[in-house]
Amino acid sequence: MFRTSSNPRFQPRNTERHHWWDGDAMIAGLYLRDGEVAYRTSWVATDSMKFEVEQGEGVYGSFVNGGTSGRLPEGAPRGKNNPQTNAGIFDDQLLVYFEGALATAMAPQTLETYGPDHFHGGVDILCTAHFKIDPATGDMLFFAATGPVITWYRADAKTGNVIVPRHRRRHPGPHALLHRQRELRDLLRRAKHVPLGRAGT
Repeated sequence: MFRTSSNPRFQPRNTERHHWWDGDAMIAGLYLRDGEVAYRTSWVATDSMKFEVEQGEGVYGSFVNGGTSGRLPEGAPRGKNNPQTNAGIFDDQLLVYFEGALATAMAPQTLETYGPDHFHGGVDILCTAHFKIDPATGDMLFFAATGPVITWYRADAKTGNVIVPRHRRRHPGPHALLHRQRELRDLLRRAKHVPLGRAGT
C-alpha cells in the first residue's frame, strides 16, 4: 500500500505564496508479508528536486500561486516536477503523479526513483494525476489536458503500452477541444462513456 504526501525539503522562496501542494513529493510504502509489517519512505527524486538539493535551497516558485523561480542555469529543469498527488502500481512499477508533468516511475519494493514514465513512448507531454483502472481489463484510463486540448489514453494492462490513441495525428477521435480553459481533475468510467470533471465539481 502506498501513499503520497507533501513534505517540504527546503524553506519556500516566498512563504506568502507557498501552497501545501508545493511541498516536495514523498512516497510512503506499507508492506505486509508473512505476518510482518514493514514501512518505508522516500522522497521522489525528480530532476528538479535533485537540482534544488545541489543548490542547497528551494529554487522554484509556487506551482499553485505563481511566483518567480531563482536563477536557473542552462540545463536546469525549467519548472518543478512535484509528483505528490496520486500513486499506483501499473506495468510492474510504482507510478506517482503530478498534474503538470509525466508520471514518475519508482521501484515498488525499494522506492528508488527511475524517472519520467512515457508509457513506452505513448505519452510525450504530461498526464493527469487521477487515473482509473478498468475493472474488466485492468487497463489504465487517463487523459492529458494541454491548454484547451484534451487527449484521452488507454494503456494496456499486459504490456504497459498506450493503445488509444494509436496515431494522434491521423485519428482525432481521442481528442476533445474545450471552448474555454478548464482545470480538469478527474474522470469516471462508465460502460461506454468517460465523463471528465473539472476542479470544484
